[in-house]
Amino acid sequence: MPQDPLQALDSLRLPEELGSIQETYIPQGIKPQRFVAAIQDAHSIPDAQRNIQRIIDYFQSQYGVDSVAVEGSASELDP
Repeated sequence: MPQDPLQALDSLRLPEELGSIQETYIPQGIKPQRFVAAIQDAHSIPDAQRNIQRIIDYFQSQYGVDSVAVEGSASELDP
């Protein structure tokens, strides 16, 4: 992934079968130092949860994403 977060947004692609990018936000007046992706899903639907894993795997393999934060886990995660 490009070092410049703005270039990262321009080059970011997600295969249709994994999901879609609904919106991007670039703050005005400052040069972004980081790139953050928020993944929304339908809670309590196993297929949606599995698809999030596929999206994370895709971002890791295609863009070198190395940090993932998760909200709402109930137990220890298997890295």
